[in-house]
Amino acid sequence: MAILTQLSLAEEFIRTILPGDMDYKLFKSDADQNIIKVWEGFGKALKKNRPLKYNPSLSPEAKRYLKRYSKSVAFSLMDLRKKAQTHTILPVKTEFEKTELERYKLRTEGFVLSFEHTEDEQTKAFVKLVEDTKNMILGEKENS
Repeated sequence: MAILTQLSLAEEFIRTILPGDMDYKLFKSDADQNIIKVWEGFGKALKKNRPLKYNPSLSPEAKRYLKRYSKSVAFSLMDLRKKAQTHTILPVKTEFEKTELERYKLRTEGFVLSFEHTEDEQTKAFVKLVEDTKNMILGEKENS
């Protein structure tokens, strides 16, 4: 059985779910959309003298991501899970490695938050696969 380091597996995981500059694109699109929606809703509420309402939805970039990448990412995640299950994984040891691993966890949480407002069952299943793979590779959540 081959030996893999947890950090190398985590790097492969992040590159799989966030190809290229996808992390930045998802964050920027979501932030832009939220700012616009909140201000538009605030303006309408003021004009009508009503309380502010906010109905979040997927950002345009998140929708593009799902359309372009989700199927190939899901297949790649299944391969990565198989790799993690069939190899011995050496956990991180140094402070640098622990910091890098924590950074990967945070980036994954940001990714999951990009899709938290979906009602689509297929997208929910995709996000669940990402979270389960994250827990398998990066470690279980402390609150679970």
